[in-house]
Amino acid sequence: MVTLYGKYIYVLAGKNRLVIPPMFRERLREEGGRHFIVSCGPDRCLCLFLPSQWAEAAREEKFLSDDKEKARALRRFLFSSAFEAEPDAQGRILLNRSHIDFAGIKKNAVVCGAGHKAEIWAEEVWNEYEARNIRSNLKDFGKTFDL
Repeated sequence: MVTLYGKYIYVLAGKNRLVIPPMFRERLREEGGRHFIVSCGPDRCLCLFLPSQWAEAAREEKFLSDDKEKARALRRFLFSSAFEAEPDAQGRILLNRSHIDFAGIKKNAVVCGAGHKAEIWAEEVWNEYEARNIRSNLKDFGKTFDL
């Protein structure tokens, strides 16, 4: 499985176009794909999947849960918001207005690798999330996880 990593800040260009990092586009070419799959995700971010990663994320067993109602809601949320986004010659994808609004992207977007997928955040939302959930927990991460 391909791993996506790194953090990049891009300006949302005219007509709602967003640059996708060159390394992510290279991974797309390596697997013979022509488009990414973009979906709304948790924490007000957008999820960006390579086709192989989307196939893995969409496997039915990923949605097995004792809480069938929540599993159905998650499946509906993920699949109903998904669309194919093919990079143009400049490496940009076109984001839907509804996705931009969902994520709260106004000008700058943070595109960051999250292992099995990438995430697209409004810069302000990312900065808040990073301060509240990452920086404030760095000491605890070392106690809990052996990296």
